[in-house]
Formats: sequence, C-alpha cells, structure tokens
Amino acid sequence: MYFWGPFYAYATKVYNCDVSRPEKILWRWHARFSHFKPARPLEPQRFTGNISGTTIFNDSYWGRLVLDSRSNNQWKENAFVFNFPSAACTALLQNAGHMKQLLKPLVRDKPCAILPGVAVFNDQTLTQAYPNIPVLPYGEFRLRAMSNYVGISDPAACLATDFVVNPRH
Repeated sequence: MYFWGPFYAYATKVYNCDVSRPEKILWRWHARFSHFKPARPLEPQRFTGNISGTTIFNDSYWGRLVLDSRSNNQWKENAFVFNFPSAACTALLQNAGHMKQLLKPLVRDKPCAILPGVAVFNDQTLTQAYPNIPVLPYGEFRLRAMSNYVGISDPAACLATDFVVNPRH
C-alpha cells in the first residue's frame, strides 16, 4: 500500500478560522460542498455559498497555507506550511486554479487583483487542481489560508477547509 502519491481531494467542511481579533478579518466565506460519492470518486464536487471581501486582494499581500493532518483523533498542526512572502494573488491563482473559477466576477488578471465585493455560487461544479503539488500523503487534512499586507503579521483573511486526500487510480 502506498501512503503518498497522485491524489484527488474532496472537501468536507469550509469555515472561517478562529482568530484573536475577528473585527480585523476582511475576507470571509460561507459555503457548503456536495457530499463525496464513493461510487463516483472523480465526480467534481458542487459548491454553494459565497466569498466576500471588503478590500482589494492583490500582489501587495503575503500568503501562508498551513496544512494540519489528522491522526489518532487529533489535529497535528503545521504538517505542511507553504509561505508566499509577497505576490499572494498571483500565487493563489497559479496554484489553485479552481479559486479563479469561483472568484470569476471579482478577478482581474493584469495586474493580479481580486476586487472587493461578494462572489455568489449556486450549485457550481468545482474541479480542484493543484499543478504545483503533484503528490500528497493520503488522509484527512485541515487547510488554513491566511493573508495580509506585506509587513503586517496578523492575518486580514483566514479561510479554512477540512478535506480528505485519496489515491488517484
């Protein structure tokens, strides 16, 4: 049995991170994903909800993705940490193309920017693709995506997703 390899992921829950100062959070999401169907594992999930922001998100932001793994009924924090010290907008759209699909009404390409506003999704198909992450260990994970202006350490956005990684056959 392999523990790492090519994978597909499906989300089980999305939410906003717990932060010390929630009034400082400028981007939030409220969403639901369709349930995973073991009989059709590669069928894209469907997404209903919204992502809203009160300020522009562009390449003047830093970004950090923290993946916590689930083992022995508890979260093992910081299993993987991906830091983007600048150009977070470009990094997001290059590494998670499905986010560009979800944020389509708010995205501007040149220069990279996600405009303030609300992007609403109603039963939209979500095909997840991560071109720069070819393999992952199989199991349960929690992703926390944080961001703010370069030079400010507290996040202005902290979006979380619980997901499962399964082998691609």
